[in-house]
Amino acid sequence: MNAAKIKIGADVAGKKFVLEPGKHRIISPVSTGGLFQAMLYYDKDGEARPFFSSKWPVNDDARAMIFVYHDPRSKKLRIHSLREFLK
Repeated sequence: MNAAKIKIGADVAGKKFVLEPGKHRIISPVSTGGLFQAMLYYDKDGEARPFFSSKWPVNDDARAMIFVYHDPRSKKLRIHSLREFLK
């Protein structure tokens, strides 16, 4: 979910997409070895700049919600993740 005021670019498990402010996307990543790479970007002067990179686990018994937002105090981009175990 993009709760930021700007577009956010993503490369999640090899799927590249852009999220407009206020929009969301549901993905079902497939990985080998139980992990997948996630990279998030913002636009600066027409160039995609990474601001987050991590390896996330894939688990059929869990799902995660990732929120991107501007911190109200610092005005910097932040992410917040919530994980829900289904069983």
